[in-house]
Order: sequence, then structure tokens, then C-alpha cells
Amino acid sequence: MRGERARVSAAEDREFDFIARNTVSNPEISRRRLMDWMLKSGFTLGAATFLSSSAIAACGYGGAPIGGPGNPSGGFGGGTDTLKLAVIGPFSGIGSFIGAIATRSLNAAVQQVNNTGGIGGRKVEVVVYDISAADPQQPINSYNQIVGGREIAGIIWAIPAAPLLQLKDRIAVDQVPIAAAFADMYDENLLYPQEQAYRPIFQFLLPDTWAMDTLAKYCKETRGYTRAGLLYDSTLGGSGDDNATVRKFKDAMGRYGISITGTAGYQLGETNFGPRISEMGDAQTVWMWGLATDTANAVKTFADSGREYVDWDGAKSGQRPHLMGSPAALGEKKWAELAGEAARPGTLTAWHVGGLSYLPSFEIAKWMAQYNEPGQNRPTGGEETPADAMYILANAVQRAGSTDGKAMIEAIENAGRQRFASIDFEFTADNHLARDRDDVIIVTLERAGTPADPTYTLGKEWTDVLPPGYVGPTHLVYPTLEANTRRHPDVMAEVVAGPWGAIQQNNQPGPTH
Repeated sequence: MRGERARVSAAEDREFDFIARNTVSNPEISRRRLMDWMLKSGFTLGAATFLSSSAIAACGYGGAPIGGPGNPSGGFGGGTDTLKLAVIGPFSGIGSFIGAIATRSLNAAVQQVNNTGGIGGRKVEVVVYDISAADPQQPINSYNQIVGGREIAGIIWAIPAAPLLQLKDRIAVDQVPIAAAFADMYDENLLYPQEQAYRPIFQFLLPDTWAMDTLAKYCKETRGYTRAGLLYDSTLGGSGDDNATVRKFKDAMGRYGISITGTAGYQLGETNFGPRISEMGDAQTVWMWGLATDTANAVKTFADSGREYVDWDGAKSGQRPHLMGSPAALGEKKWAELAGEAARPGTLTAWHVGGLSYLPSFEIAKWMAQYNEPGQNRPTGGEETPADAMYILANAVQRAGSTDGKAMIEAIENAGRQRFASIDFEFTADNHLARDRDDVIIVTLERAGTPADPTYTLGKEWTDVLPPGYVGPTHLVYPTLEANTRRHPDVMAEVVAGPWGAIQQNNQPGPTH
């Protein structure tokens, strides 16, 4: 496609711009003109037919860029040397809370970059491609539109990994750098150098296996649980042992000698969780792997049946299981807002040290407070990741002195340690994963002023940073303190001295909540 696109003349470029500007006001005429333009410009009939439908349907040219409004230094408006990146994510509909995280993050980070001189003097623009979390074809269409279009130097991938598997051959040929903000390639042994075709992909998301291992260790060694069940989204990944989440869950339980009482798949948008919950049997802990909307419905079902989590005694009996889950399911504030009072303090997930956005030494929360509108100016979980993803792509252009994909990939691999939104990270030719095992932390849902267990206290973010009545995630410090200190001694010294997060008073393991 790039070879075909290179034959387009300047006059045809101007015609394309005219067509793109009119896609909203008259999409049918624009689609016909776009296909005529593609055929005249040397595209094949198949490419023209495909792109003339997908390009008008997606928001690459019709959507507003993230970060522009209100930028006092001129934003993205007008320079001919603007550096353009794309973000693919669910910004509306099911799963849109992920898009909201990306918007809050990128709006603040882009304005910070542009208001402080840009990247090598160039302004940065992030163009939004809104896809449906329920339609696996839309991300593929968006990718094809981006690489078949113009001027996009790299892609921020703010959705799961599944569509990347279908794009393998294209990614290997196109060599467009992809910063995977919320996609896990590592767990499937598909991250470069394990899979050579995916060299353009750089992963920021914490691998599921590491999150599950940390939670399983906590369940067994700190809580003393011996029985666990799993509720998982099977919409795209199949069910039973064919599902990657099920396999990883069983592996984690096996490593720590925890028996499995049941596993139950559900479809995206599920509302009737009664039958699934009955399959959990007498599990002392039930794990949820999916998206926030479905998690909220499941948690409400537990509450409606009198099985909502309360404390350690109830969980040990198997009557009121302790709920744990993936970051998308239980780590972001959205699920608690949707679940209301059914969202219980003590519900756990796993994330990474860089997500401690309230720390004074981390930048992302400061930028959000400075640039974002009220209601969008506080992190709720994960905002550091899209910001860092944007930064490595923009910085790669500066280091490479070019938007050539291969040169950018090499620049990322040779950049050394980088720090932007929160913690430092590094990619190399032998490592395309930003995280380290010692980065993993446990995160607990809490409510302002109501710590549920006397063996620990909530940190001062609950009095100095968060608004009154706040409900959301906080760092449960003790279980991973030793590992986190190995990797980030300065950060953890700040956490403990702060004190930030939920601090164990007696520094000894034991049941909480």
C-alpha cells in the first residue's frame, strides 16, 4: 500500500484533503469521489473499494485530535512540521472507559510537550481512531487506514492484543512503530524477539501472568486461601482450556497449590451473572478478567444474592468470596462507579509502581490538573501508560531524525532509560517490554475515611490529594514492598515515608479487610 500511495501527486493530495474535509457533510458523495481518487492515483480496485468505505467510516480524518483545545502556545493548529501520531481505542460505547483513560492521559501529556517546546521544536498531534470493543474488524480497518494514509509516524494501541495477531504480516512489512498501551503480547510469547514479525511493537501493559502470579501468592501466603474460581470474558478468546485467561489462571493456581472450584466464561455486555456465579461453588476468592461494565454487573449479582465480600472470615468460609481481577476489570474507578455500594473495599487487582500517580515525584497527575477540564483532571488508574506510549514514539522521531519506521524502531531500542509520566523504563533490541517483575504492585479499592481493617491505615493521598467521598484504587504496600524496593528504591522510600497507599501498621503479613 505504501508503494501505491507514493505515486500520488501534489494535486491529488489536495483533492484528497478536500474529500476528507467533506466526509461528514456528504459521506456518500465523498465515498464515491474518494474511490475515484484512489483509482486515478494508482491504487488497486480492491484497495480502493476497501479504503473508501473504511476511511470514511472511521474518525481518522473527521475526529478532533487529542490535546488541542485550549493550548496557549497554538496547539496543533497550523505548522507544517507537526508530528502526527494515532491512537486506536474504544472512545465510545462498550469499553469506552479505556478510551477515557487514554483521553485524560494524552490530552495532558501532549499539551505538556507542546507547551514546553515540543519534541525537537515540533508540535505533537494525536489523531483519534474510535473503534468498537465488540467489533474485532474495526481495529484492523483503522490500522489499514493509518498505514495506507499519510503522515502518521506511529500508533498508540489502546486496546487488547487480539487484532494485532491478525495483522502480523502487515506489521512485519509496514514497520510502523506501535506502542502497545493496553495490549499483552508477552504472555503469548509473541513479543519481539520471541516473534520476529512483531519487532515494531513495544509493550507497556503489565503481563497478565505477572499480575496473576502476584495475586495468587498473596491469596495463599497472606490470606491463606485454598479455593478459587474465575469469571472471564470469552467474547473473542473462546471458552474453557482454549481460552488464554483460563490457562494462565490454572497455571497460577497450580504454582501456589490453590484448588479451582470453577471457571465460567461470559459474553461482553453480560447482565445475567446468576448462573455463572453459581458455578463458583464455595470459592474463597473469585477472580474476574474482563471489562468494567461486566465486572460491575457481576459484583451487583453477588450483592443481590447476599454473597458480597465483607471480610476475611466471610471469605474463608466460602460464603462471601474475596474479589480480585484484571486491571481493566477491578483496577480502574469506573467499575466502582457502576457497581455503587456493591463495590466493596478490599477488592484487589495488580498493577505496576508507575501507576502511583499521586506521588509528588511523578508528573502525570500534575499535567492532568494543569491542562484537563474539571472531571477529567484526576487520574483514576492507568493514565501514565498512554502518555509514556506517546512519548517513546515522539522521542523516537527526534532521535532518528526521521519518521522512517525502521529508524524509529532502532531509536527506541537504543534510547536507554527514559522517564516521562512516572517511573523510568527501557526498551532494548532484546527486550520490548517496559515492565519488570519487580514493578508489580497490589491495588485495593477503598472509600475515603473508611479503612475496613485496623491492621493498616490509608495514606495521606486520602486527605491531601483525593476529593471528599472518593472511591477508588490505592496501593496496598506491604505484599510487594521488598520486590518494589529492589527495582525502585527511591520511589518506595517516598511511598513509605509519605506515607502513601495503604500501609501495614505492624509490617507483618496477615488478613486485611
